[in-house]
Amino acid sequence: MKSMNTNTPTLKLRCPACGQIEGVELLFGMPSKEAMAAAERGEIALGGCCMPWEPLNYRCLNCEFEWGKPEEPGEPGR
Repeated sequence: MKSMNTNTPTLKLRCPACGQIEGVELLFGMPSKEAMAAAERGEIALGGCCMPWEPLNYRCLNCEFEWGKPEEPGEPGR
């Protein structure tokens, strides 16, 4: 699990399913206290403790659509 920088504001992405600017990074594994707090603030989404075979990288907080590989992050929010 990668470490989180809690000092940097999170840029949300435009969801390819609903078009809302509510896409956040999806974090898998046992979350730290910092990760749980970031999820409560809507800065990230928690994907669960078990890593799926082909994990996706982003979740829309509006419609819960999950998408993306590292090379395909979606459009930055504007």
